[in-house]
Amino acid sequence: MVISNAIICDSNGERRADVRIEEGILKEIGENLKGSETIDARGAYFMPLLLDLNVSLQDSVLNANNIKALSNQALKGGIGHVVLNPNSTPAIDNEVALEFAQNSLGTLKGAKVDLMLNTLKE
Repeated sequence: MVISNAIICDSNGERRADVRIEEGILKEIGENLKGSETIDARGAYFMPLLLDLNVSLQDSVLNANNIKALSNQALKGGIGHVVLNPNSTPAIDNEVALEFAQNSLGTLKGAKVDLMLNTLKE
């Protein structure tokens, strides 16, 4: 698939170009690329997945299903990496909660999820 006429945003700045994608992987950025399927993206931006450093779970409930849903929803929204706040129930403030949350990350197919640990106790 070729996405043509996109405004590419990367570490080199912005420029108009075509993008070739094969099997879900970006293979080439260039001018006048040809493919069996072409999408005209004139006026649209093409950029790397974004990073969200301030994410909370839906309903603040820490469980494997909520972590999986968060990961999938983030990726659908163009977020490739999230950092989960420790303000869940149970809070990620001890070794057991951290280990549970880390074990829930192993099977994710969406955005990468990292964890924050709340180390301050009253």
